[in-house]
Amino acid sequence: NSFLLLLFRKEDKDMILAEADHKIQELNASALREIAMELRGQSYYLYLRAFSPGVQEYVEAVTFFHYIKDGHLVTLDEIHKALVFEEQPEEPESDAAAESTPAGENPPATFSLEITPLDYMLGVGDLTGELMRKCINAVGQGNLEEPFVLCCFLRDVYAAFLALGNTAGRDMNRKVWTLFQSVRKVENACYTIKVRGSEIPSHMLADMFNTAYPEKESPDCG
Repeated sequence: NSFLLLLFRKEDKDMILAEADHKIQELNASALREIAMELRGQSYYLYLRAFSPGVQEYVEAVTFFHYIKDGHLVTLDEIHKALVFEEQPEEPESDAAAESTPAGENPPATFSLEITPLDYMLGVGDLTGELMRKCINAVGQGNLEEPFVLCCFLRDVYAAFLALGNTAGRDMNRKVWTLFQSVRKVENACYTIKVRGSEIPSHMLADMFNTAYPEKESPDCG
């Protein structure tokens, strides 16, 4: 899905978005629903490490889809609304749901998959890498305005991540460093477009931006 969303042209946007939305709905109704069912009555955090990486990839895909579609960052609450499921007749109802339903009334019981704030943030961190690649692709297609829009968005996300400090653990620190590199790359793209955009063909600009930066031990977060 991310590959298609990166490469679509304007005339294909509606078709590609519809296909991506359909695949997300299928994923919600299959794998994520099954995870939510397995976790009913279980200790959520006991099993979190088993499915946390997959949840982060899901957050990355959903946030990327909504950014392409609407130009905004979908919230954790908005993601949760899509992960509330109704029990089907063949599924065993939980004891708590059965006790809370008065006799003669049978509204469908629901269950949901919760995503932790940390998994949401780590997924958003991965989103920024996709947006950096989107910036490069936009330049290659001759769109020299989108990098500036993406740069503003990535700077806002980076500032929000920095506000968390070092309280979120090693995974978040690594993600902040990766985000820092993405912001640098997009800022460099915007600078080059401003200074040399009129004299260098767009496909050559894209090749220039794809040049990797030398790794540093840590970003300057001061």
